[in-house]
Order: sequence, then C-alpha cells, then structure tokens
Amino acid sequence: MSESKMNQSPLDQQCKFLLEKTNEYPHPSYPYSLQLVIWGLENLELIGHWAKFRTALLEQAKILLTAEPQMVLKLLMNPDDSDWEPGDVELESDDPHRVAGLLIENLLSNLAKVMPAFRD
Repeated sequence: MSESKMNQSPLDQQCKFLLEKTNEYPHPSYPYSLQLVIWGLENLELIGHWAKFRTALLEQAKILLTAEPQMVLKLLMNPDDSDWEPGDVELESDDPHRVAGLLIENLLSNLAKVMPAFRD
C-alpha cells in the first residue's frame, strides 16, 4: 500500500522512522505522527497529568485517525502562528520516546483548550 500525501511531510517521515525504531510497522493510511502518539500512550511510562489523562487521550487519538490530516497536525504541533504550514515542521530528535512525549503534550494542551475534561 502506498503512502498517503499526508505522510510525506518531514514530520510524518520522521515519525515513520521513529516507529520503525520501536519495531512498529506504521500503516500508510493514517498519519505517522498520530500513530507515534498512540504508541507513546500505549507504551511510555507517563507521570503527572499525562498519566491522569492516558485513557482519555488514547481514545481521542484513535478517534483522530479518521479526522482531516491538517487538523491532526494542528493538534499535535500546537501552532499559534496563522502562517504555519504543516510541511515545515520537523522535530530535532531521533528518540521516539521524546518525540512521542512532545506530541502527547501538545495534544493534551490543545484538547484542554476546547474540552474541559482535559483540564487539571
């Protein structure tokens, strides 16, 4: 199966590489960045508010698998700039734990803005 256009961004290509480092086989039909978030929620030892919201975040991440890719990237990258372009995003780490943690943090932060259940 060929990669969808959404997975050709630098961020998603990096997330694909990171997923493969964890011996995961990313599915080309879903954003690799979101798949890394799901991997992180299922496998990382989360503490504090992350641990508190793990189950709810995992449910939301799985729902987002069917969402518009642009919306998913906005939720994961936390862009405050109206000129933000998803193709410009690349994270400077080759550690899947670190990148997954950053994406999870952004997802939680953005969900908390619109869903009171995700606020401390």
